[in-house]
Amino acid sequence: MVHLGLPIWSNKDWRGSFFTADAESETHLQQYSSVFNAVEGNTTFYGIPTAATVQKWQEQAPKDFRFCFKVPKSITHDSSLQRCDLLVKEFLKRMEPLAPIMGPMMIQLPASFGPQHMDILQRFLTRLPMSFRYAVEVRHLDFFQLGVFSDSLDRMLENYKVERVNFDSRALFSCDSKDEIVIEAQRKKPRLPYHCQALSKTPLLRFVGHPDIAQNDAFFEPWVTTIAQWLAEGRRPFVFFHMANKKWSPQLAYHLYEKLRAVVELNALPVSPVERAPHIDATEAQLDLF
Repeated sequence: MVHLGLPIWSNKDWRGSFFTADAESETHLQQYSSVFNAVEGNTTFYGIPTAATVQKWQEQAPKDFRFCFKVPKSITHDSSLQRCDLLVKEFLKRMEPLAPIMGPMMIQLPASFGPQHMDILQRFLTRLPMSFRYAVEVRHLDFFQLGVFSDSLDRMLENYKVERVNFDSRALFSCDSKDEIVIEAQRKKPRLPYHCQALSKTPLLRFVGHPDIAQNDAFFEPWVTTIAQWLAEGRRPFVFFHMANKKWSPQLAYHLYEKLRAVVELNALPVSPVERAPHIDATEAQLDLF
């Protein structure tokens, strides 16, 4: 199985292009999960959700759906994984109701967190409960050089049964668009060397696309081969698709998933909620007003 999804499940710009035109925020997760079986869940990066919010997510998500929430930045960035035991305990306790439908929880580290901080990461991982799975995303360039730093990180993560996030933004940075949305995404997203690794049964890829959907094919082609290999090895990969303009992320996912289906025997994605919505002829709709 491939766990496929986007960084978020709620976007008002999807109304009429992915969601039904009348979709309200209360139905977004339901409509999203009718197509995709996983989501990054970036919302937790900015704060710990309320108990009521977690309960709502639990009630709305299908049993085969998987959340891959990010650990809050108050832990990863503000505290640099140090002196944050109470925050970690509060966050994990709050997320407990979702444990049965949780994929790897992402620990996204800032670019300033380098090899000199490996002992801090190790102490942090040692204290994490094994009731959840985890994946670490590093952004310091030294971790992407072949040699001792990358190898040491991978061995440590594998020892703790923690995955290393594969982050690929090459397609985004190959674009020379003058679109302000693209320029802003290039400013915010890390520009990292190509890295491909699977340390557990659930490898995780975050793919940041080119705004022209067809231009992503060449960048995703190596991942098609890799994902096919992961599946042949019995792994269950998570694949998340990003775009500078989030409005078109669902279309990117549909497009690149078909590239994967050309190589691996997989079910087609369900059509989008807007395509499933009953079509009402404009003339009939006007007659209904009288």
